[in-house]
Amino acid sequence: MEFTVPANYFRDMFTEDWNISIMAFVKFLHTNERFYTEQVLTLLKPVLSIEKVPQKDSIAADDEQFQISMINSTNISLTNCEIRIDGTGLRFHDSPILCGSIEAYKTLSVITNAIKRTNFTERKIVAVLNCDQLKNVRTYFAYN
Repeated sequence: MEFTVPANYFRDMFTEDWNISIMAFVKFLHTNERFYTEQVLTLLKPVLSIEKVPQKDSIAADDEQFQISMINSTNISLTNCEIRIDGTGLRFHDSPILCGSIEAYKTLSVITNAIKRTNFTERKIVAVLNCDQLKNVRTYFAYN
């Protein structure tokens, strides 16, 4: 048994993990017995995360470093990927980050720098991943 999902449906509707249930029924005519089987397939959406990298002595006091990781949990390569990142009181010089392709079941990690522009005590960061296959995969990160 095979089924397909249109590409634009996959891209537009894949905002959370999917559980796909497939049931098959059979009836044997000579014994009139009925049987069925069910299998649940789980399709996990890609995961985008942000972590603050501990500050080293060689980094200026007004600089911050962050690691952004993208876990491609799908069985397809994601092409023409870019990550846009922004934060309150921070300036990211390398946004958008052009990532190219992310192979199926692989993780992409990048380190990016930001300069503190203000003296906010709490900072919030948002990262957004866009690819040919997926749009607006988001994550948020807050720290003091």
